[in-house]
Amino acid sequence: MDESPRYTLNGRTFVPVGESTIGHDVWLIGQIRAAGLDEVLMRAGESTQGFAARLLHEVCAKGSIFTLLGGLIIPEGTPGTEWCESIATQTAQHLATVSDPREKALVQSLIIEALVDFFGVGLSSFLTSQTSSSDAEPTSVIVASPSTATGEG
Repeated sequence: MDESPRYTLNGRTFVPVGESTIGHDVWLIGQIRAAGLDEVLMRAGESTQGFAARLLHEVCAKGSIFTLLGGLIIPEGTPGTEWCESIATQTAQHLATVSDPREKALVQSLIIEALVDFFGVGLSSFLTSQTSSSDAEPTSVIVASPSTATGEG
């Protein structure tokens, strides 16, 4: 039995992307940068609530939040491995048209949940791990799975 969260918005149901492709991962990193999530730091003396509110306002002002969400959820029945940028674009456009107050609240909670989860796993600074050996191994980028960013895992 699949226990993934389901989000019904404007008559369409979406689920977390879950397992996906490297193309999705790279695209998502780009969207995180476009949203400014890799540069926002808590200011000295700023409360956690103040930081969260400022972050939300800054990300929304950049206008990329729906695109980012389009990479975190996918239409139900579409495997995450079939995710593509056009699906993200269509999802983002669909999310932007939500008008029912309860559904708007759900989209807002998805935004907040995504932002909280990104910082919870360290995406804000794109943590990297490097080997200490002299062998030249590629640097790894630690990326939260889309399911983590939407509360699935």
